[in-house]
Amino acid sequence: MRLFRLLITCTLVTLAWSASAAEPPPERREPSVAAKPTPLKSAPSAAERLTSEREPQFQAHVGSNGWEVYDLRSEPWWREAEAWTAIGTVALAFFTALLWIYTYKLWRGAEEAARKQEQTTGRQEVSTQEALKISRETAEAARAGVDLTRRAMESGQRAFLFCKAVLPLPLLLPDGAAAGLAFYGQIMNTGSTPAMATRLAIMSKRSDKGTRPPFEVPWIGGSSVLPPRGEARTARVDLLMADLNDAYAGRCDLHVYVRVEYQDVFDPDSRHHHEVCVRVSLTHDPAKLSAQELPQYVALYADGDQNSAA
Repeated sequence: MRLFRLLITCTLVTLAWSASAAEPPPERREPSVAAKPTPLKSAPSAAERLTSEREPQFQAHVGSNGWEVYDLRSEPWWREAEAWTAIGTVALAFFTALLWIYTYKLWRGAEEAARKQEQTTGRQEVSTQEALKISRETAEAARAGVDLTRRAMESGQRAFLFCKAVLPLPLLLPDGAAAGLAFYGQIMNTGSTPAMATRLAIMSKRSDKGTRPPFEVPWIGGSSVLPPRGEARTARVDLLMADLNDAYAGRCDLHVYVRVEYQDVFDPDSRHHHEVCVRVSLTHDPAKLSAQELPQYVALYADGDQNSAA
């Protein structure tokens, strides 16, 4: 910008100088004192012509005051208007050329800056897209980590109910004789939070030897809350002496099925369950045992799926 201003200033100064120098100088007139014209001479010889060409030349004409003679000798070149006009033209052309060169460089510089800016913008856009992608992936990973942490916390803290044991107890007649066995399911909450809407069920069935009957629990009644580390007992199911004698003789199989359903405090809309099925076997003839001895000779074997699920 400074160079551009300097070129404009030099151009204007040169033009002003040329205009002032182009004014023609006033004509110098030297009046002659001769009142009469000089008599004509004969034609000069070659030597005279050579000598006269080296001497100043004059021009005479008749004016109001008589004969007037003018000096026709040439002026110095710096006194000529055409010379300064030519100099100004050359200077103007020179500065115009410099101005064109400067303008061309400015144009090339602007074009190069625009191209670099476009490349930089493209690289910045690519970098921004990559940064956004990385940020999105990081956010998704963080969200997945938070979800995994939450699930791990809930899994470690939620209620978990399972059947701790199936307990056989003697079933007595009024006279104290053995009438069979009564079975209970012992349920325990091993979680750190209460089990909500807890329902317990126990069933027994007799089936052919080597078969396992299906169990469908008809839920009857309400539900309850089982606190952390709390225990509960199911209702009772009875196996009479006739069934026990047939099972000992190998004529049938006896099964006891326990199921518990509940909800945890973290997801009230999801229900969990746990189920156990055992086959009842006797290691001694029940007809020869007293009511108090009968539970000691009962063996329970898991039969079918023993699972917990949601």
